[in-house]
Amino acid sequence: MTNANKYNTQSSNKNNVMNPQWVVPPAYTDPIKYSVSWYNYLGWKLFTVYTKGYFGYDYNTVEAYHIDSWYSKYIVFNPWEVSNWHEGARQTSSTTAEVYCDGRFSWGYTISGNTIKVQDKYIELDMSCNKYGQVTKSYIDN
Repeated sequence: MTNANKYNTQSSNKNNVMNPQWVVPPAYTDPIKYSVSWYNYLGWKLFTVYTKGYFGYDYNTVEAYHIDSWYSKYIVFNPWEVSNWHEGARQTSSTTAEVYCDGRFSWGYTISGNTIKVQDKYIELDMSCNKYGQVTKSYIDN
């Protein structure tokens, strides 16, 4: 017999002797904020991209919870514009999940209705967590 509220029983040997194992309640990470800043060739900070979230895990699965994502532009008359902004949480496999934000950052000139982009970047920030609660942070800048 098993106590379904507290135990998950599995056979431990060929004689079918049952060995109770605790069912692990989910654990949660603290809220995590991740940011990356970009600078111009003079060393002035242009903008910073942020994402914030936390993860729930139980050593078998993981779930991501997105709190917020945003960006801040610096310096007066900052020409950088952001398009195709996305943010949220997603399952990347059965044992990993991530909180993310991404967008296209660009600047350029418009002459007679034609836009000439001087600089164009796709930027993505990711915080990934595995089923053990281990968090890694990374970003894409291309």
